[in-house]
Amino acid sequence: MYYKGARLESPTYTDGYIREFGDTAFVCYGGLFMITPSGSRNFLSVVPYGGYIDSVYIGYLDDIYFDAPHGVYFLSTNTGVYIADQQLKHPRLIQDIERGDPVVLLGSKESFLFTRANRLYAYSFENGQISAEDSTTERILGGVKLSNRLLYTLSSSTLYYSTTSHFFEPVAKFTDVHTLWAISEKELIIAGNQGLYLYNTESRTTSPVIQGVEFNKRALYADHDRLYAGSVNGLYTIDLKQIHRLINRNKVDDRQMQGPFWLITGIAIIVLFGFLWIIFRLKRRLNSAEQLISEVRARTDAPEEKKLDREMIAQFIRSNLSTASIKSINEHFGSNTNQIYSMLEPDKPGTIIQALRMELVIDMKKRGESLADIAEATGFSQSYIKKIKVGDKI
Repeated sequence: MYYKGARLESPTYTDGYIREFGDTAFVCYGGLFMITPSGSRNFLSVVPYGGYIDSVYIGYLDDIYFDAPHGVYFLSTNTGVYIADQQLKHPRLIQDIERGDPVVLLGSKESFLFTRANRLYAYSFENGQISAEDSTTERILGGVKLSNRLLYTLSSSTLYYSTTSHFFEPVAKFTDVHTLWAISEKELIIAGNQGLYLYNTESRTTSPVIQGVEFNKRALYADHDRLYAGSVNGLYTIDLKQIHRLINRNKVDDRQMQGPFWLITGIAIIVLFGFLWIIFRLKRRLNSAEQLISEVRARTDAPEEKKLDREMIAQFIRSNLSTASIKSINEHFGSNTNQIYSMLEPDKPGTIIQALRMELVIDMKKRGESLADIAEATGFSQSYIKKIKVGDKI
């Protein structure tokens, strides 16, 4: 991970959000890593399953929001939603959650708004009470609050807009999306497992920016007229001044792909006759019932390929501990990120890799092995290994 061009020694991986509030940045990676002009601080105390804020265990943290008007932080973890003061002290649980429920911190209007699963909640700054405001049929995965106080939320298939009478008003449909980011007051970026899209809040139109690419969850960021989007193929950098030219070029390519109707119809007919001819030839070769039965038996008796499971993934990580990553797991098994996350639930790939590396560090230190050997075996830097004590909890 990098911050303002400098590589961070730790943390090296996150599946949570990276947030900036003024001159302070936070990396939510289970624990909480804070970067300020005067230095940095790591709130992670229980590797790799969560962190402490002011001596209070809050669980595995994945997002943080600073409410400047009220001078408080809101934090979402796998145990609930917390509120803490401006110095990140005195955290207090305001809403517990069911295991696996996604939480989206939206910001404040008259109250602080957040979603849990498919329901909208409001936290009152006056009396500290929580009220359920609205709900939808789908789980909310992302959301943004624009400076004009408009709120948009996203499920895997629908973009919602908040009106005066209904918070979840559907305005656009998608397929298998997960991340939402505002690049201006009138344009939103939506990322998913099949592409990247731009939504215009004024015209209420959706345009594909990049199609056929699987983008990573929570891996969107815009700064200085540039959009950064992380994908399974690497990082995309898009000049926002040229984004509409890119969209228009996609439209031209689509029109060129359509072609004349008669040509497409002719090709379809040729393919159909070719397919029928292949079937005819195959039937002639199966000239006896005995041959057909033997082939069916051969296929039936063939050993079944072992299905990918949690233990196979864990074994691969142990065998490739110093270089293991979600990308290398997918390349080895021919899987995708969604499959890996599903098989490892409720744990996450990054936390498992981190935990196994920490176990190996402590074991090798107990055996008196050198820092160089430990670094080679785990992938950690020697300076980071020095900080790990043999008595540390894993």
